Amino acid sequence: VNDRCNFILSDLANKLSSEVKFDLILSNPPYIPLEEKEDIMKDVVAYEPHQALFIENIFEFHKQIFQSFADHLLP
Repeated sequence: VNDRCNFILSDLANKLSSEVKFDLILSNPPYIPLEEKEDIMKDVVAYEPHQALFIENIFEFHKQIFQSFADHLLP
C-alpha cells in the first residue's frame, strides 16, 4: 500500500462509507451456476472452495455487485 494504491477487502460494499470512492474495482465472484456443478472437472470441485466457484442465482448475484458499488466508482 502506498499513496497511489490501496486495497480494501470487502463483502460487496456493505460496510464502506459512502465517501469511499474508487477509480477501479476488481472482483473475483463465483461464476459457475450451481446446477452445472456435476459437469465440472472433478479435480476442480475437489480442490477449489465451492463458495468461490458456485452461485445459485448468477445473474442476481452479479446485479447485486454492480448495484452495491455503483455509488463508489469515480467518473
